Amino acid sequence: MGLLGGRILPEYDAEPPEWFNEFEHWLAIRRYEPQLYVETTAPPFSSHFPVGAGIAVRRDLALAYLRDCAETSRIEGRRGDALSSGEDLDLGLFVLSREYKLAVSGKLSLTHVIPKARTSKEYIEKLARGSVESALALERKWAPRFGGPIYSSFALPLRALMPRLAITRVLGLWSPRYKVKYCIYATLSQARFGEGVQSS
Repeated sequence: MGLLGGRILPEYDAEPPEWFNEFEHWLAIRRYEPQLYVETTAPPFSSHFPVGAGIAVRRDLALAYLRDCAETSRIEGRRGDALSSGEDLDLGLFVLSREYKLAVSGKLSLTHVIPKARTSKEYIEKLARGSVESALALERKWAPRFGGPIYSSFALPLRALMPRLAITRVLGLWSPRYKVKYCIYATLSQARFGEGVQSS
């Protein structure tokens, strides 16, 4: 075992809007059942990858990860106003590359306090863009090492991506949920195909 995480339950300062629930995983919320225990031995990414809040990692692996980052690219977390992320998943992928396992256990639990501002449509749109950009950076770094995709969404063909982009753009005019989804597909389109699609 190289890295271990648990369930992360939210304590919201204010009740979030109904559409928000679909996106709360971006705030490191993991509503695992107490009896859940899952081990991961290889990519692709799934909802059972441990995330940064409350993880435990072997000391020798943490030190080896820092040395590896000095020789390769380091995935940065939050920087100023940019809502980039992925440094926790970068560590997890490094652990897998060293042939150790990741695990999550529902018996380990913490409470994550979420301020009201982090449940706004504007914040989640910005977080969506940052999350997709960070996922792309992880894909570029790790897919060659593992010989396969880290995120299944990056294998989505253009013929499937473009209709979703168009539909969510229209529905996003009336629905915050679809406006966030449009941000996801627009950022993915920009990153993968360089088509200059505007994400706001």
